[in-house]
Amino acid sequence: MRINTPEPPQRPLKSRFLIDLAMHRDGLREMRKAEPDARHELLYWQTDHKGMADAGPLLVEPVSSGACATCRQWLEQGLAIELQGTRRFDDTATHLRTLTMTERESLPPALFRYADSRLYAGLQSVLDEHERARLLGPNEAMTGMAGNEAWTLRQPPLAAERYVLTDAPFRLTQPHLQGLQTWRERALLQPLVDQHTIPIERLVGWFQQMIAMGFDNEQTCFEGCQRLASLGFDQPLDSHCAAIQALGAAPWQTKLAALEARLIHARGTVQEAHHD
Repeated sequence: MRINTPEPPQRPLKSRFLIDLAMHRDGLREMRKAEPDARHELLYWQTDHKGMADAGPLLVEPVSSGACATCRQWLEQGLAIELQGTRRFDDTATHLRTLTMTERESLPPALFRYADSRLYAGLQSVLDEHERARLLGPNEAMTGMAGNEAWTLRQPPLAAERYVLTDAPFRLTQPHLQGLQTWRERALLQPLVDQHTIPIERLVGWFQQMIAMGFDNEQTCFEGCQRLASLGFDQPLDSHCAAIQALGAAPWQTKLAALEARLIHARGTVQEAHHD
């Protein structure tokens, strides 16, 4: 006779919240006010960076409805990350501490801002399966908001359940850095999309072309994009790049004025051709 062995009961999925106290300095005080006995841990405290614990990552497991509501409000504001999993609180805390430092190509190790929601917004599109698993550890999912957009990292429940602790640091590669830079550019330019009803892809193209033209920094590239959008332009700058690059070390304002003049001239030429 076959005996059916009952499956072990599944552990409940729990939500914990990760807060970067460098971004939300009153996070611990506000959490203690919402739920004085909420389980929490300052994750730098048991690392070589315990002197920075009050401005580092904070892991919280709220229970009361008020504390949960506070954490979800932070989640919507981009101040917290939600972690969901069935493993113990200590498993999640220990895993997160292994992310304290990151390796970088041709550079020394550096602190990894793993509690900053913007990090995952930039990385989510370039992570492979193993990198995603390394960041998630014993958690099935991580969710957050950055730049008014939601992001999620997820892995199969069995992978989270079978997670084995590792001390190998997460390695930031060139594709990761490019993903972060692309997200930064899109987040910086999004207000211009809303203001001028211009596609984000066009603005990103302009931004990158202005970098190639020798504009000084992100702010000057943003101001250049803002100026062109305000004048109603919506075309690539490819045919103008060489002429602007030829201005060499000229101030970015001079380059922008020259670019603007060329675009106005090109627009007038097109309008005359249409009129004829």
